Amino acid sequence: LLREAETVAAAADATVLVLGTHGFWELEGIDQLHERLLGRQDELVSRVAAVAKGPVIVVLNVGSPKALPWLNKVSAVVLSHFGGQEMASAVASVLFGRTNPSGRLPT
Repeated sequence: LLREAETVAAAADATVLVLGTHGFWELEGIDQLHERLLGRQDELVSRVAAVAKGPVIVVLNVGSPKALPWLNKVSAVVLSHFGGQEMASAVASVLFGRTNPSGRLPT
């Protein structure tokens, strides 16, 4: 699948990669073994960013800080945390400019 992702990114006007962890990894009361993304996700980003024709946007669906060794190779990172059932709509609104993703505290 990595080669397929490279092929698609090389031909696309823009590439959006949605990465993350899951509830079995992000648990309260249990220390994580490391701050890396699981599996080969870091490799995916690096390989896609190296061949992408257009901008590469990474959406991170995580519940804790992560190391991002590829950060300087991508155009943008959107941190969505675990957004629940409306996460896809919210992220799409940010990516298409309908919503400003700036953080605000309630008053």
